[in-house]
Amino acid sequence: MWILVILLQAVQSIVSIIFFFLIICLVIRVVISWFNPDPFNPIVQYLSTVVDPMINWIRRVLPFRLNIGVFDLSPLILLILLQVVQQIAVQGLERIILQIS
Repeated sequence: MWILVILLQAVQSIVSIIFFFLIICLVIRVVISWFNPDPFNPIVQYLSTVVDPMINWIRRVLPFRLNIGVFDLSPLILLILLQVVQQIAVQGLERIILQIS
């Protein structure tokens, strides 16, 4: 039984790290976008590959416009969504671990 607890704790840590990585990529992508980056820069391309599909999904799913002047609010909504899903996933795994042990 203790092996299952250790395995679930490892999964919980991995899930937390993945969401932390996504949040950091999102924040860096937003900050870089303020400076008109070179689209051929490998770091910019990587961040675009990781973050842009999620931002585009938010733009497609929400029926209203997410722009206030020149500011696009879809990264902010994505940030909040990532944090909420992270909390739900990590706390759910924590509950399972507590029930098992």
